Amino acid sequence: MKHLSKAILTALFLSFIFTQIFFNTQCEDIPNHVIRLHILANSDSEQDQSLKIKLRDYILYNSRSLFEKAENKREAEHIVTTNLDKILKNAQGYVNSLGYDYKVSGKLEDNVYFSTRRYESFTLPAGNYTALRITIGKGQGHNWWCVMFPPLCFSAAEKHDGKQLSDVLSEDEYNITQNSEQYEYKFKIAEIYNDIKNFIKSHSSR
Repeated sequence: MKHLSKAILTALFLSFIFTQIFFNTQCEDIPNHVIRLHILANSDSEQDQSLKIKLRDYILYNSRSLFEKAENKREAEHIVTTNLDKILKNAQGYVNSLGYDYKVSGKLEDNVYFSTRRYESFTLPAGNYTALRITIGKGQGHNWWCVMFPPLCFSAAEKHDGKQLSDVLSEDEYNITQNSEQYEYKFKIAEIYNDIKNFIKSHSSR
Protein backbone atom coordinates (compact mmCIF):
# COMPACT_ATOMS: atom_id res chain seq x y z
CA MET A 1 0.00 0.00 0.00
CA LYS A 2 2.86 2.36 0.87
CA HIS A 3 4.57 1.67 -2.45
CA LEU A 4 1.29 2.33 -4.29
CA SER A 5 0.85 5.66 -2.52
CA LYS A 6 4.38 6.70 -3.44
CA ALA A 7 3.80 5.69 -7.02
CA ILE A 8 0.60 7.74 -7.18
CA LEU A 9 2.28 10.77 -5.62
CA THR A 10 5.21 10.45 -8.01
CA ALA A 11 2.88 10.20 -10.98
CA LEU A 12 0.93 13.26 -9.82
CA PHE A 13 4.14 15.22 -9.26
CA LEU A 14 5.51 14.33 -12.69
CA SER A 15 2.17 15.19 -14.28
CA PHE A 16 2.27 18.60 -12.60
CA ILE A 17 5.85 19.22 -13.74
CA PHE A 18 5.15 18.29 -17.36
CA THR A 19 1.94 20.36 -17.38
CA GLN A 20 3.77 23.40 -15.99
CA ILE A 21 6.63 23.00 -18.47
CA PHE A 22 4.11 22.92 -21.32
CA PHE A 23 2.38 25.99 -19.87
CA ASN A 24 5.71 27.85 -19.55
CA THR A 25 6.57 27.00 -23.16
CA GLN A 26 3.28 28.43 -24.38
CA CYS A 27 3.75 31.57 -22.27
CA GLU A 28 7.26 32.05 -23.67
CA ASP A 29 5.92 31.91 -27.22
CA ILE A 30 3.25 34.59 -26.71
CA PRO A 31 5.81 37.48 -26.74
CA ASN A 32 6.87 36.29 -30.23
CA HIS A 33 3.53 37.48 -31.58
CA VAL A 34 2.81 40.78 -29.84
CA ILE A 35 4.30 44.26 -29.39
CA ARG A 36 3.73 46.19 -26.19
CA LEU A 37 3.25 49.95 -25.83
CA HIS A 38 5.03 51.40 -22.80
CA ILE A 39 4.67 55.06 -21.79
CA LEU A 40 6.77 56.48 -18.94
CA ALA A 41 5.56 59.68 -17.26
CA ASN A 42 7.95 62.47 -16.33
CA SER A 43 7.08 62.09 -12.64
CA ASP A 44 4.32 60.94 -10.30
CA SER A 45 2.84 64.40 -9.90
CA GLU A 46 -0.86 64.68 -10.70
CA GLN A 47 -0.15 66.87 -13.72
CA ASP A 48 2.52 64.58 -15.18
CA GLN A 49 0.36 61.49 -14.69
CA SER A 50 -2.55 63.27 -16.37
CA LEU A 51 -0.26 64.22 -19.26
CA LYS A 52 0.79 60.58 -19.63
CA ILE A 53 -2.85 59.50 -20.07
CA LYS A 54 -3.55 62.32 -22.52
CA LEU A 55 -0.49 61.40 -24.60
CA ARG A 56 -1.49 57.74 -24.49
CA ASP A 57 -4.93 58.54 -25.91
CA TYR A 58 -3.39 60.84 -28.51
CA ILE A 59 -0.92 58.20 -29.72
CA LEU A 60 -3.59 55.50 -29.80
CA TYR A 61 -6.04 57.65 -31.72
CA ASN A 62 -3.54 58.88 -34.28
CA SER A 63 -1.91 55.47 -34.78
CA ARG A 64 -5.08 53.41 -34.86
CA SER A 65 -4.96 52.69 -38.59
CA LEU A 66 -1.25 51.83 -38.83
CA PHE A 67 -1.60 48.16 -37.92
CA GLU A 68 -4.76 47.29 -39.80
CA LYS A 69 -2.78 45.63 -42.61
CA ALA A 70 -0.11 43.99 -40.46
CA GLU A 71 -0.42 40.21 -40.59
CA ASN A 72 2.21 39.37 -37.96
CA LYS A 73 4.66 40.83 -35.47
CA ARG A 74 7.44 41.18 -38.04
CA GLU A 75 5.28 43.36 -40.27
CA ALA A 76 4.13 45.35 -37.25
CA GLU A 77 7.73 45.99 -36.18
CA HIS A 78 8.49 47.32 -39.66
CA ILE A 79 5.51 49.65 -39.41
CA VAL A 80 6.68 50.96 -36.03
CA THR A 81 10.27 51.57 -37.14
CA THR A 82 9.28 53.30 -40.39
CA ASN A 83 6.74 55.52 -38.61
CA LEU A 84 8.60 56.11 -35.35
CA ASP A 85 9.96 59.55 -36.27
CA LYS A 86 6.48 60.69 -37.24
CA ILE A 87 4.92 59.24 -34.07
CA LEU A 88 7.50 61.00 -31.88
CA LYS A 89 7.25 64.29 -33.80
CA ASN A 90 3.48 64.33 -33.43
CA ALA A 91 3.72 63.33 -29.77
CA GLN A 92 6.22 66.11 -29.10
CA GLY A 93 4.00 68.66 -30.80
CA TYR A 94 1.01 67.50 -28.77
CA VAL A 95 2.88 67.74 -25.46
CA ASN A 96 4.12 71.23 -26.37
CA SER A 97 0.59 72.29 -27.37
CA LEU A 98 -0.53 71.48 -23.83
CA GLY A 99 2.02 73.89 -22.42
CA TYR A 100 4.80 71.44 -21.46
CA ASP A 101 8.40 71.66 -22.59
CA TYR A 102 9.22 68.02 -21.79
CA LYS A 103 11.18 66.19 -24.43
CA VAL A 104 9.38 63.14 -25.81
CA SER A 105 11.66 60.29 -26.85
CA GLY A 106 11.07 56.70 -27.80
CA LYS A 107 12.38 53.58 -29.45
CA LEU A 108 11.41 50.03 -30.25
CA GLU A 109 13.19 47.72 -27.82
CA ASP A 110 13.59 43.95 -27.63
CA ASN A 111 13.63 41.84 -24.47
CA VAL A 112 11.76 44.30 -22.26
CA TYR A 113 10.61 42.37 -19.20
CA PHE A 114 6.97 42.67 -18.12
CA SER A 115 5.38 40.93 -15.17
CA THR A 116 2.01 39.19 -15.55
CA ARG A 117 -0.52 41.83 -16.54
CA ARG A 118 -4.29 41.47 -16.33
CA TYR A 119 -6.44 43.70 -18.51
CA GLU A 120 -10.23 43.87 -18.67
CA SER A 121 -10.66 41.16 -21.28
CA PHE A 122 -7.33 39.30 -21.35
CA THR A 123 -4.11 38.52 -19.45
CA LEU A 124 -0.55 38.50 -20.73
CA PRO A 125 1.97 36.28 -18.94
CA ALA A 126 5.29 37.54 -17.62
CA GLY A 127 8.10 37.51 -20.14
CA ASN A 128 10.47 39.46 -22.35
CA TYR A 129 8.54 41.39 -24.97
CA THR A 130 9.27 43.75 -27.83
CA ALA A 131 7.96 47.16 -26.80
CA LEU A 132 7.63 50.67 -28.15
CA ARG A 133 8.80 52.69 -25.15
CA ILE A 134 7.77 56.35 -25.08
CA THR A 135 9.45 58.50 -22.42
CA ILE A 136 8.11 61.88 -21.35
CA GLY A 137 10.79 64.14 -19.90
CA LYS A 138 12.78 62.36 -17.19
CA GLY A 139 10.59 59.25 -17.36
CA GLN A 140 10.64 58.86 -13.57
CA GLY A 141 6.91 58.46 -13.00
CA HIS A 142 4.61 55.47 -12.97
CA ASN A 143 4.22 54.00 -16.43
CA TRP A 144 1.38 52.64 -18.53
CA TRP A 145 1.46 49.73 -20.92
CA CYS A 146 -0.77 47.72 -23.17
CA VAL A 147 -0.59 45.81 -26.47
CA MET A 148 0.17 47.75 -29.64
CA PHE A 149 0.06 44.73 -31.94
CA PRO A 150 -2.44 43.22 -32.25
CA PRO A 151 -3.92 46.69 -31.66
CA LEU A 152 -5.79 45.77 -28.48
CA CYS A 153 -5.12 49.15 -26.86
CA PHE A 154 -6.99 50.81 -29.67
CA SER A 155 -10.27 49.22 -28.64
CA ALA A 156 -10.55 51.77 -25.85
CA ALA A 157 -9.95 54.67 -28.22
CA GLU A 158 -11.81 53.56 -31.32
CA LYS A 159 -12.94 50.40 -33.08
CA HIS A 160 -10.26 48.96 -35.34
CA ASP A 161 -10.16 46.47 -38.20
CA GLY A 162 -6.75 44.96 -37.48
CA LYS A 163 -5.74 41.56 -36.19
CA GLN A 164 -7.16 40.25 -32.94
CA LEU A 165 -5.26 38.31 -30.29
CA SER A 166 -6.95 35.11 -31.43
CA ASP A 167 -5.59 35.67 -34.95
CA VAL A 168 -1.91 35.62 -33.96
CA LEU A 169 -1.84 33.07 -31.12
CA SER A 170 -2.44 29.34 -31.15
CA GLU A 171 -5.70 28.10 -29.66
CA ASP A 172 -3.97 26.99 -26.45
CA GLU A 173 -2.07 30.28 -26.11
CA TYR A 174 -5.23 32.30 -26.69
CA ASN A 175 -7.02 30.22 -24.08
CA ILE A 176 -4.31 31.13 -21.57
CA THR A 177 -4.85 34.85 -22.15
CA GLN A 178 -8.61 34.51 -21.68
CA ASN A 179 -8.74 32.38 -18.53
CA SER A 180 -6.47 34.02 -15.97
CA GLU A 181 -8.43 32.72 -12.97
CA GLN A 182 -8.09 29.15 -14.17
CA TYR A 183 -4.32 29.51 -14.57
CA GLU A 184 -3.61 31.85 -11.67
CA TYR A 185 -1.14 29.61 -9.84
CA LYS A 186 0.55 28.65 -13.12
CA PHE A 187 1.02 32.32 -13.96
CA LYS A 188 2.75 32.81 -10.62
CA ILE A 189 5.05 29.84 -11.17
CA ALA A 190 5.83 31.01 -14.70
CA GLU A 191 6.64 34.48 -13.35
CA ILE A 192 9.02 33.02 -10.75
CA TYR A 193 10.62 30.95 -13.50
CA ASN A 194 11.13 34.07 -15.64
CA ASP A 195 12.57 36.00 -12.69
CA ILE A 196 15.11 33.25 -12.04
CA LYS A 197 15.97 32.95 -15.74
CA ASN A 198 16.50 36.71 -16.11
CA PHE A 199 18.58 36.82 -12.91
CA ILE A 200 20.86 34.06 -14.19
CA LYS A 201 21.07 35.68 -17.63
CA SER A 202 21.98 39.11 -16.23
CA HIS A 203 24.71 37.70 -13.98
CA SER A 204 26.18 35.38 -16.61
CA SER A 205 26.63 38.30 -19.03
CA ARG A 206 28.78 40.27 -16.57
